[in-house]
Amino acid sequence: MVKNQLSDLKRQAWKPIIIDGESTLDASKTSGKVWFFNGETWPVCHNCQNPMRLVLQLNLHELPGSLEEKFGSGLLQLFCCESNFEIKTGSFTLREPMGGYSDIVISVTAYEDEFGETTVIETSELYEEESELILGNPEPEAIIEELIDTCWMQACKAFSTSQVIRIIQPKGEVNHVEVPDMEKTFPTKLIVGWEEIEDYPHPDEVEQYGTLFNDRKKVWSEYILLNNLGDKLAGWPCWAQDIEYPKCPVCNQKMDQFIFQLEECETINFPYPHSGLGVGYIVQCSTHKKQVAFFCQFT
Repeated sequence: MVKNQLSDLKRQAWKPIIIDGESTLDASKTSGKVWFFNGETWPVCHNCQNPMRLVLQLNLHELPGSLEEKFGSGLLQLFCCESNFEIKTGSFTLREPMGGYSDIVISVTAYEDEFGETTVIETSELYEEESELILGNPEPEAIIEELIDTCWMQACKAFSTSQVIRIIQPKGEVNHVEVPDMEKTFPTKLIVGWEEIEDYPHPDEVEQYGTLFNDRKKVWSEYILLNNLGDKLAGWPCWAQDIEYPKCPVCNQKMDQFIFQLEECETINFPYPHSGLGVGYIVQCSTHKKQVAFFCQFT
C-alpha cells in the first residue's frame, strides 16, 4: 500500500560492491592513487596545508547503463582534510563609521597562523571589505561570538576550502602522484560492481512533492524504511537531519541531482563522515554538471 502511494516517486539506486585492492588510476575507488593531470600535485588543505584524503573517485563511464551520461562524463574526485587544525569562526557586527552601516551581522570564517596573522577563509557576499577590515583589527565590542572549528569539520560543509570535489576528463598525459603520508591509513578499496535496489524519498521530501500525511506519525515509520540507509549511488538522499540541497554557484538553483551517499556507520568502506557519526552526500546541479558539492549531516 505504501509503495503504491509513492510509486511516482520511486527511483532506482545501486549499492556499491567493494573489494580491497588497487587498480588503474581511473578506477572507482576510495584511498589509493588516482588520476592527476601532468603538472598537478596531491591536493592539500587550504587552511592547514596538510594533504587531503581521497574519499571517493567515481568513474562516470562505468556506472550502470541506465545512468549513462546522467551525471556527465569523466572522473568525479572528492578529497577531504582530516586534520584537527583549529579554525576560528565568528560573527562580527559592523558599526559606524565603517561604510555607514549599523548593527549589520556578518559571518566570518578565519584562522590564525603561528605568527598570529589572521586569514579570512570565507565571509558573506555583502560587506566583504568591511568584514575583512574589522576582522583584521577587531574591537572587543565588535565580536558577538567566537567559535573554534576544525579542518575536518569544515570539510563536511559544501564548498569548503578544506575539501576538493571536481569532475575531470582523464585525457592527455597523466601524472603518477604518490599518495602522501597521512596520520591515518586506509586501505585502497575498489568499486567493482553495483547491486540495484528500489529507493523512495525521505518522508520530509515526500511532503515537498505534494503527498500529505493524514496520519503523519503512523506512516512515518513505514515511509522511512523505504528510504535506503548506507552507501548508495543515485536514488534519494537519506537525510540525517533536514533537507539540505545547496545552491548552484552558477545559476543559484537547488543542486538536487543526487549522486552518492556515504555512511560510515554501516561499513568502513569510506573514511567520511568521521567515526560513524553521520552521512555524507554528493549532489550536482542538473543544468551545470561540473558543479558538484559534498557535505555531511551528523546524527
